[in-house]
Amino acid sequence: MPIDCRCGFSFRLRGHLWVIVAELPGPPVQVVIVSLTTKRADSDTTVVLRSGDHPFIKHDTIISYSDARQISKNDLIDRIERKFFGISEIFAEDKLKIIQRGLLISPHTPKEIKSLCRVAFKEMSSSEESATDNTLN
Repeated sequence: MPIDCRCGFSFRLRGHLWVIVAELPGPPVQVVIVSLTTKRADSDTTVVLRSGDHPFIKHDTIISYSDARQISKNDLIDRIERKFFGISEIFAEDKLKIIQRGLLISPHTPKEIKSLCRVAFKEMSSSEESATDNTLN
């Protein structure tokens, strides 16, 4: 069964949940991923998720925007297929949008990642508007 590595796809690595927040055109196609971790007193609280926001989340959890990185989509799929990473559930669209907005406003997101995602989010927004326009005609 093919792995659905799209925005909102989440996977587990060393006890932490990671989520794809953007897809960058290639070749090779890259994805931007962010890590989720337990909320602590000194955490970046740009986005706090709570139990019930995703099946994996059991307590207050933050997005570790400082750990955001880009990775080849094919490498990610390969690591999942070889069981280096465990598959988790897709994030709901509303939660994904919150995580994406947080990436752009967090002071801890690496500048290069912010720049790449601004472009990717604009392209995603444009393609969504085109799809909506086409369904209205």
